[in-house]
Amino acid sequence: MTDNQKNLLKKIAKSHEFDALVALRDDMLKNWHEQIGTGETEWDYLRSSLKRDGKIEGVNALIQTIENMAK
Repeated sequence: MTDNQKNLLKKIAKSHEFDALVALRDDMLKNWHEQIGTGETEWDYLRSSLKRDGKIEGVNALIQTIENMAK
């Protein structure tokens, strides 16, 4: 990332618009946590559970990284 891009992310993290992103993240996480793994076999269940968990971790990591840049 360039310094300009980092500065833009810092600016976003300190803005009111970022609050909307955090609220969206919270809603997405709530929905994903409510999802139950599915599949015809234990491997299908495991795959769907891991995909869900990966989405949760990815969204959390993105928001956390942006928040850390603002410090």
